[in-house]
Amino acid sequence: MNAKGDAGGAGSPRDDGAAGRSAPDSGEGGPLEAEAALDPRIDRLIGRSLEAHYGDILSAPLPDKFLVLLAQLEASEKLESSEKLESSERQE
Repeated sequence: MNAKGDAGGAGSPRDDGAAGRSAPDSGEGGPLEAEAALDPRIDRLIGRSLEAHYGDILSAPLPDKFLVLLAQLEASEKLESSEKLESSERQE
């Protein structure tokens, strides 16, 4: 995927023949860099399509189970943070 979230492979609107070339490991001047500049019209079209497809999922409320898990995680992180603070104060 490039910076805009477009896979850029064969058959995509941005297919410029790069699919047959190997992708660079370091990202320096290879085909992935050239594909980062997606045509703004295509970018908007992809954005609208994704919003239409996933919009209802994004606007749906989180299930109670997830809210409980998030609250437990937050409490655990606060406890861990306070324990680290107390430990560092004791060492000083």
